[in-house]
Amino acid sequence: MRIVLLALIAVGCSNTQITKAPASAEPTITTYTVTERNSQANTGVAYDSKRNQMLHAVYDFAISAQYIKITDTKNNYVRAIDITNTIRFAQGLAYEAQRDVIWIWGTKLDKPFQEWTDCFEIVVIDQQGQVVERIDTPLIDNYPGMIALNDDGTLWLKANTMSTARLYDRNFNLLKEVYTGVGCEGVAILGNMLVAHGDTIDRQCLITYTDISSGYRTSVESPSTYCGAEGLVFDGSGALWVTTDDGYHYSEPGRNMAWVMSNF
Repeated sequence: MRIVLLALIAVGCSNTQITKAPASAEPTITTYTVTERNSQANTGVAYDSKRNQMLHAVYDFAISAQYIKITDTKNNYVRAIDITNTIRFAQGLAYEAQRDVIWIWGTKLDKPFQEWTDCFEIVVIDQQGQVVERIDTPLIDNYPGMIALNDDGTLWLKANTMSTARLYDRNFNLLKEVYTGVGCEGVAILGNMLVAHGDTIDRQCLITYTDISSGYRTSVESPSTYCGAEGLVFDGSGALWVTTDDGYHYSEPGRNMAWVMSNF
């Protein structure tokens, strides 16, 4: 595991200079299998701070069903919330402590998926799976991706394959854009740092930490074999959960998983 420093010179991959820095201590990585069957795509992840539990979005293509699998922070099963008739192709998850609700970003049930259209929405549900509200998301993204909620109610969206994360208020007025240096989906918040996961233009697979104010980034190499991470979130201990559906995409047993990274 090496640490690299990415100095943001200008927005865009081609203008990003990567300078290697001395290696830091190796992080502690714990690996969990979230779903056993390769037909079950493991996508977004969120942390329920009230109950100290993890929320995993799972789509089972074999039976066209989807649900939120809830575990403790040791990956022990707690319960599941069926969202099959709530939203299509659930991607990003976020937990809102103020109302004790779960945010889900995906595709509307009543519209066929089509890039760059109004078929995407966020559905907010309670702990029993009842819909609290439905929110149309902006038309500037090609696919739904991952989401992260701030304590002040603002919301980060990072669409699938996009390198830019966007910050919105609750009325979806655009407040800020941050270039993360990597594609794929995952986005999380750590203080003033925006955390993302994906590959660079020269095919490095990294987890990047971008200072929201200055644009400077530090990065660690990802534990992902295929650089196919989905969700990112920090739990109550400060460990970073990185989820992947590599089992679904590459048909390898046990690859619908979560890496829990700490001490780095």
